[in-house]
Amino acid sequence: MAKDVTLADIAAQVGVRNVAVSKALSGKPGVSDELRMRIKQVAQQMGYIPNQSGKVTVGETGNIGVIVPEHYYGYSLSFYGQLYEKVVRALYDNRYYGILELLSKEDEEESNIPKVLQDGKVDGLILLGQLDEKYIEKIVSQVELPVFFLIPICRLLHLIQLFRMGIMERTFLPII
Repeated sequence: MAKDVTLADIAAQVGVRNVAVSKALSGKPGVSDELRMRIKQVAQQMGYIPNQSGKVTVGETGNIGVIVPEHYYGYSLSFYGQLYEKVVRALYDNRYYGILELLSKEDEEESNIPKVLQDGKVDGLILLGQLDEKYIEKIVSQVELPVFFLIPICRLLHLIQLFRMGIMERTFLPII
């Protein structure tokens, strides 16, 4: 396996400090346009791939929250455990990471926003399993992030009906 190209590798090749490479590749001020173009060209020639986990931009964490009602996710092999595993593999293949949060019955009944969302740790949510309608409405109405549903088809049809009636105002993408 080839070694990943680092900012230090690019800096050594160009003859500048790491900070200049960082500024040039992130589009920040502090380097001339000529140097920025040279650094980008060398980075491309060396096969540099930006480290997605190194992003600190708000709203670009590289993480997707996966919310599963606790009663659907047992400690033994369950359907939702296997589904979560498949979701995480698909996310990883697309350069994202899945953060599992088990939703307690109390949090669902009280419509508490998931902790991963409160803490700004995710760029989107995937909801697995059947959730209380009020909980879904609160999440969809208060979240400015993409929300995806992996739910039973009968529940999906009900959500589509709520959306069409205008009860749910934000667009959502069901995954069947």
